[in-house]
Amino acid sequence: MRIIDSHYHWYPRAHFEKLAARADYPRAVRDGEGYRYYFNNGRSYVPLPAVWFDLDAGLASESLDTVLSNRSDVERAAAQLAAGRLGSW
Repeated sequence: MRIIDSHYHWYPRAHFEKLAARADYPRAVRDGEGYRYYFNNGRSYVPLPAVWFDLDAGLASESLDTVLSNRSDVERAAAQLAAGRLGSW
């Protein structure tokens, strides 16, 4: 079968480990092999299961011939976190 469009999320685990070390929001809390990502000053969270952190497994499961990727807010947030400028989203 030819896949025309596919959607896959991947997050660098190192980014969420840094978020897990934070006391302020946004922050992450380990949940098994994944995380809970807390935002909105802790009033909201998104569960991120382990599959979102395994790029090789995720891409292999898609059976793709060609990949087109775009940069996201996670990349921007990672740069801000590394520079110590990550504010509350």
